[in-house]
Amino acid sequence: NIMISISTVFTIIISLFFILLIVKSLTKKNFCVICLSFVLTWAYLLCMLFNNSFEDKVLLGIFMGQTSIGIYYLLEIKLRKRFHIFRLPFLLTLTIIIYSILSYSSEVISAIKLTIAIWILFMFIFVYRKSPKAKTLAKKIIECCKRW
Repeated sequence: NIMISISTVFTIIISLFFILLIVKSLTKKNFCVICLSFVLTWAYLLCMLFNNSFEDKVLLGIFMGQTSIGIYYLLEIKLRKRFHIFRLPFLLTLTIIIYSILSYSSEVISAIKLTIAIWILFMFIFVYRKSPKAKTLAKKIIECCKRW
């Protein structure tokens, strides 16, 4: 196995950052240089993991988790506020996907079932959000992170 230190991984990210910064300025493409630097790095490390050339699942999981939060925030900005009700099930879905990629256990099945149940519950609340009881709950769910 090839041992890659965290300093080497950081060097890859920093190098990609400056390369992508140049690419972005030359192509006038609209993308997040930091996000793409991390995605490309963890995608490379994931390939190495599957080829038994990389072992640090903690570092890989941190980078993949950062990407999932980035996707979460991007969708939060892009989607209409009424769809914010699905933030919890969406983030749980991304988490279970990452976990399943990095480590499989029998617990995954129960976590998937629980995530599906949360999706169904939140869809039910979404569909009936105009009714008085569901409206109050939907509003609280949507504004869960608003005033902290």
